[in-house]
Amino acid sequence: MTPVRNTRQAQLILAFSVLTTVLFWPVFLPKLVPIWPVLGVFGWFGWFGCMSMILLSYGRLIGFQHAIPCPELASVVVSLLPALMFSVFVPSAKNLSADELLLSFDGNYGLFGFSVARAFRLWPIPALLPILAYDALPLAGTAIYMALPTVALRRKYCVTSVLVLSIFLCYRLCPAAGPGFLLPDFPASVPNLAHPQLRLMKGAVFNAIPSGHVMGALLLVFYSFRYCGRKIQIAANAFGILTSIATLGLGQHYIIDLILSVPFAAYIWALAHRQYKFGGLALAVVLAWLLALRNGWALAIPPGAVWILTGATIAPFLLYSLDHVGETGASGDRHATREAAASCAAPEAIRELGPA
Repeated sequence: MTPVRNTRQAQLILAFSVLTTVLFWPVFLPKLVPIWPVLGVFGWFGWFGCMSMILLSYGRLIGFQHAIPCPELASVVVSLLPALMFSVFVPSAKNLSADELLLSFDGNYGLFGFSVARAFRLWPIPALLPILAYDALPLAGTAIYMALPTVALRRKYCVTSVLVLSIFLCYRLCPAAGPGFLLPDFPASVPNLAHPQLRLMKGAVFNAIPSGHVMGALLLVFYSFRYCGRKIQIAANAFGILTSIATLGLGQHYIIDLILSVPFAAYIWALAHRQYKFGGLALAVVLAWLLALRNGWALAIPPGAVWILTGATIAPFLLYSLDHVGETGASGDRHATREAAASCAAPEAIRELGPA
């Protein structure tokens, strides 16, 4: 796409992005929350979306070639649209929550999330780093977008960002909010769920399984590993680890939520690269797990078999996504793509000034 050569227009867009970011907390969010209360839960997520606007508009100012006409607006929409979709697709007043079933199943993993959450409360200052990563997913996603070496790859990345909205199918199939919503005193005590069952949880946000944050972080790892240089890869991996820790420490997710994020991310990644058979297999695995968990069938699986199934759910899709799915089409040489990307650090990618 032709870079914008109208410097004044680019300056106005940058000024608007900065102003929007500054006014997000004192002006915009207070006016929007009474209309869509769920936005109060996603405040920081939306603010980092505004920060993404600044990064994108600065790239426009220096001649960076964007893949779509107005990525600044798209960054905010992508950050806030999921929050608005919960009340439409998975209203908590009309859907029974599977949280008790997921918490009971989490016992197979030693309720590790409770230990992480207690560590967060014991050491709140070190916990700020993973919490920051958790909220900064929109900004991290924008950074990976701008580090991609070609406009074609950025366009593919935009398609991927749209495909992630299909996660609402999973939220509708197996609604859950996380232990922090289920248990008022989380993580102080672990309830004895001898007979877990579906229940109403009015006011909860059903976005637990699979974890959208971990799924998004995995996609950043996939893109950085395939198309970016070593420094970007290291940063993306660190971001993914911190995000995964935060999802547990904040009580947003169960261990099984993080596990199913792997095949779901592989499904999105495969779809974006037109690997439909692999993507269909990955989605089938996710849907099978969701049905088994929601109906309580998974609770009958012996602990040893649970660990075997966990490995079979993670390893094939993670390894295949990293090693076998690359660019397709006329310019589809995976090795050539990676060699070109390896020579591109983030500053060089941002300064791309290629002619029309």
